Amino acid sequence: MNPIMKRYIASSSFSMFHITIDTFEDGVIAGRIYNPTRQEPMAYRDWHGFLMAVNNLLDANGNPMPAMELRGFTGASVSARYTHRPALVHQYEDFLDTKGDIATYDLVINSRHEATWQGILIDGDDACEFTHLMTLMKRMTDTLEEETQ
Repeated sequence: MNPIMKRYIASSSFSMFHITIDTFEDGVIAGRIYNPTRQEPMAYRDWHGFLMAVNNLLDANGNPMPAMELRGFTGASVSARYTHRPALVHQYEDFLDTKGDIATYDLVINSRHEATWQGILIDGDDACEFTHLMTLMKRMTDTLEEETQ
């Protein structure tokens, strides 16, 4: 196991996502997202679905918190509440044998500043830090293009 991943599993597995990619056509991804705070995996059919699923789960877990409060138009509060250690329903290691048809990544979200994510993308023994969603998406797309050629 990648030593970086091992460290995060021990300290903050709730902010880790096991990403399986089952299809990649014309730059569009589809697959499943696993997180130890969820009973079932979340399916996504495109980049938007992927980003929304992860962001919504981060909001529900309350960690890491977004750096800015979202505006709502219904009068109800849209702020997430901070949770030091969200409750786990799985151990992160439970997901490691689950592989995507095309690729499998592990994603660590350390913070959410400037309306984007900062963290680490782990691909096997390789780990790549990113400070913006566009960097994360480009890295994943470049890797997927290499694997599907």
